[in-house]
Amino acid sequence: MLVEIWSDVACPWCYVGKRRFERALELFEHRDAVQVRWRSFELDPGAPPERAQSGPEHLAAKYGMSVAQARAANQRLRDMGAQEGLDLRLDTLRLGSTFDAHRLLHLAVLGGQVQ
Repeated sequence: MLVEIWSDVACPWCYVGKRRFERALELFEHRDAVQVRWRSFELDPGAPPERAQSGPEHLAAKYGMSVAQARAANQRLRDMGAQEGLDLRLDTLRLGSTFDAHRLLHLAVLGGQVQ
C-alpha cells in the first residue's frame, strides 16, 4: 500500500500529524507492506522570503482574529504537540517562503543530482 503525505516543512500541524501517523503505523499489523512517500506542499506559495510580522500577527491577519486569539490558538497547538512529545516553539517562528527548504530536500533525495 502506498501512502502519500503532502506536507509543508514548516507546518507545525503537519509535524503533529506526522507523529500521529508514525505512531499509528507502528501499531498497524501490516506496516511492512506500507510504503510512505512524502510530497512537498507549500502552504503559502506567495510568501515573501521573510515576513516582518510575528507569528501571531500574521495568523490574526490571515484568519481575521485578534492577536490574543492567535496567541491562544498557538498555545492550543503547542499543547497538542506536547502530547505527541514535540516542543513546538511557536513563539520563535520566523515566517516566510518554504520554497528553498523544499528544494533542498528534493536535492538531498536526489543525492545532489539535478534532473
